[in-house]
Amino acid sequence: MELLRDKNLTLGRFDSTVVGDSLDTSCDYPGYDPSFDAVAGLFTAAFNQYVRQDLKVKNDQEYKIIEESASANWNYSKATNQFLNMASKLHDVMIKNKNLKVFVANGYFDLRTPFFATDYTYAHMRLPKNLQDQVNLYYYDSGHMMYLQQASLVKLKQDLANWLTTVLRNLNRPTNPIND
Repeated sequence: MELLRDKNLTLGRFDSTVVGDSLDTSCDYPGYDPSFDAVAGLFTAAFNQYVRQDLKVKNDQEYKIIEESASANWNYSKATNQFLNMASKLHDVMIKNKNLKVFVANGYFDLRTPFFATDYTYAHMRLPKNLQDQVNLYYYDSGHMMYLQQASLVKLKQDLANWLTTVLRNLNRPTNPIND
């Protein structure tokens, strides 16, 4: 990305703590993501082994971890050429299902998804007060794939375990639709 162009380096978009050599400093686009390309082959191989050996799926179709044609052909409907904001849909679903709980994991060094957009979106969802504590935001000293760094993986596991314990403990708690 631009930050290290003068040094012929590019930042990872999935994890900006990962730096790689630029392919072509004259281009506006770095050409690759050093944080993604370092793990993409491993994920693809692991998935293929799991599907074919463990699940016994018989399919010769090539698996692609990120399929560019899928996103190129995706029908974004009203969100074409703009930021895809699903906050209103999440708001409506939470209004209809007052038991829905949401766990959001954010990596501080994630440039792939806008970091503070999560906070902004949550702050502007206009959820009723009784539903605001049902969206839980967690932060990690990592990029997009926080499970790749041991310390963040440990924290993510603990946060998820604590969150699930709380969700399950409150699962049978009766709600009063009149007061809610």
